[in-house]
Amino acid sequence: MKRFCIFSGALLAICANAYADNFRALTQRCEESLALSALPSALRERANVYVWSDGKFRRTISSDGGFHCVVQRNHPESIIPECVSSTGEDSILQGIMAQTRMTADGLSPEEIQERTASMIEAGKIATPSEPGVNYMMSAYNRIYSANAGKMLDIGPHTMFFAPNASNAVIGGSFEMATATKGFPFVAEAGAHSYIVTFTSQSAETADVEQHCAGQIDLTSSATAMN
Repeated sequence: MKRFCIFSGALLAICANAYADNFRALTQRCEESLALSALPSALRERANVYVWSDGKFRRTISSDGGFHCVVQRNHPESIIPECVSSTGEDSILQGIMAQTRMTADGLSPEEIQERTASMIEAGKIATPSEPGVNYMMSAYNRIYSANAGKMLDIGPHTMFFAPNASNAVIGGSFEMATATKGFPFVAEAGAHSYIVTFTSQSAETADVEQHCAGQIDLTSSATAMN
């Protein structure tokens, strides 16, 4: 979906509505399955799951474990299953949820990126104070890349909280990481940056195949980066 806008008056509202109207809606069972698909199956009983419904996230699966799973959208057509460890509940998870709300409200990916950075800088979204991990081992990562200007299918990976890390410091490289499993690179540079490594396999996908048939493209992106 392309958007051609003149940013003034009513035309800006029309552009925003075009994004909001194309926001991908999923059934609860599908969205729960997608969210959990980010996490290794052995950890899923320890997960809380949040589903987007009626303009907000609500918890539909509760656990006393240490993970929080959600399907983020940074574009109306994106599908981004993520499971954040408990140390990111008040920081990373809040950023993920805020970005999805902005997507549903019709903001463009570029506007969302800018507004999120401003919210973090203003302290409205916290920076993680402890180490943690964001599991993204789903076979169905459809992520809009502002740099590429298009949707990308990204293979399964894990992301470790690393505020203000840089590739220069860790010797990281996206190109090397996509060519060699386990090689690190830094993503989303800034207060919510991560050190990322791709994994050889995705997490279990059977529940997604069962509950999301007809709602999303079930072609796996697990090998997209090989």
